Amino acid sequence: MREERTKKIRAALVALLPVAVACSHAPPASVPPSASVPTPVPRPHSQVIHVMFPAGSTLQPSDIPSLPGVPANAETWIVPLAVADEIADLRVQLPIGVPFDDGRPWCGEHSFPARPGSIQWSWGTPQAETLRGDFLAVSVMAGAA
Repeated sequence: MREERTKKIRAALVALLPVAVACSHAPPASVPPSASVPTPVPRPHSQVIHVMFPAGSTLQPSDIPSLPGVPANAETWIVPLAVADEIADLRVQLPIGVPFDDGRPWCGEHSFPARPGSIQWSWGTPQAETLRGDFLAVSVMAGAA
């Protein structure tokens, strides 16, 4: 029981918060498998933006109530990494500090004083502060025990 709780505490929680988002990405090119090379296992990926998560990550079902303040059309992922490791993984996949691939302007990087080590990156229009308009946020924080 304690081991299970420890896993939950160490898991990162990633929330992708889209509002009026129209993103798409091409599926990976298919390569015929080789007998001498093991077939890589595809990583789980977001349906909102083009980011991948480590094996073992799970998208929370849409019928589970969202986190407080998280829009209903958000994706919430449980990731089997420490928060710092997941932040590093996403940092190399996201356009940090520059406009998003679809043209949304960079808003900023924010931390959560109540959740040390957690982070949120956001892109969007001037209405982003009120979650109106074209807005995208990616948050990484420790999962609940």
